[in-house]
Amino acid sequence: MALLSKLIPLVLLFLGLAFVAFIGFAAYTIATDIADKTSKKMEKKNVSFGKEGMKIGVKEVKTENYVDQTQRLTENSVQRLSKLIKDSFWSNLTRRIDAISIEKAGIDPKDWTSKPRPRIYVPLCCRDQIRYYEHVARERPHLRLDVQILNPHRFTPEGIRDLNDAPGLLALGMETYQNEVNGPTHMRGLPFVVPGDRFDEMYGWDSCIESIGLIVDNRLDLVDATVKNLCFCIKHYGKIFSANRTSYMGRSQPPFLTDIALRVREEKRERDGEKALESLREAMHAAIKEYYSVWMAPPRLDHLTGLSRYRPEGIGVPPETETSHFTHILKPFASKHGMKEKAFTEAYNKPESE
Repeated sequence: MALLSKLIPLVLLFLGLAFVAFIGFAAYTIATDIADKTSKKMEKKNVSFGKEGMKIGVKEVKTENYVDQTQRLTENSVQRLSKLIKDSFWSNLTRRIDAISIEKAGIDPKDWTSKPRPRIYVPLCCRDQIRYYEHVARERPHLRLDVQILNPHRFTPEGIRDLNDAPGLLALGMETYQNEVNGPTHMRGLPFVVPGDRFDEMYGWDSCIESIGLIVDNRLDLVDATVKNLCFCIKHYGKIFSANRTSYMGRSQPPFLTDIALRVREEKRERDGEKALESLREAMHAAIKEYYSVWMAPPRLDHLTGLSRYRPEGIGVPPETETSHFTHILKPFASKHGMKEKAFTEAYNKPESE
């Protein structure tokens, strides 16, 4: 018993040393593992550790990537913006009017009717487009796409005003294409550039100004398509509108078509002379038509001075404004005649019905 009592403290001592050794080994293993992982992460960031301390090296990169990254720091801000416009902005601002975009573009954001829906107006003589959009309406009934055939007799001030009860998008030019050689032929809208990301319709003034920048950036494909779309508007609607929506049908835009067409002709003269000449011929024919039927005709021609002016053909309250926009102007007149504001506005818009 005396011997056992002397061994027990010795056993306890060994057990204690073993426990401490185990704890120390576990701590060492964990610390080593953390150090290895940290070292690998730092190496990925081109930082290494050695006897001499921490070193930061130069990571090997491809020459073109290195040049591109360093130039971002030293590049002239104007040149950088110009590069972004050329390589990114033009593409992001490009739109087409066809089956892909009609669900969003077909709804007028300023449609104040009770049940807005996608609606497109197609000129009476554009049979291919009429069939195309009617097919889209049948194949995708959930869109509730309303395809309207637009007869030229509607291009009167009264006719344009009456379209406000069912506002919609005006069709633009389309082209045929094939996904593969000898494959089926499809239709798609001619591209155009919008003045901002929130827009889906083509604007006349903006298209002409944008075309100058597109020519500078050698995007003649987009300028060509823009000119064709502008010619389409003159041919089928009589003029270049503020934008291709029914609410803008009475408003013209500056006669810049000939200037843009001539610029394109000069740029394409050497590489594609015959096609460039044909495009110029089409643009000039359209411009001559607009010159005589719009700028040298009432209400834009002032016979007293012989000068042309901007003069919209709309009747009543501009349809794209919010419903309360002119309330403060019309309210006193409504009170004078003992009428409700809504009734007076309707009478103001359609005086012939009174």
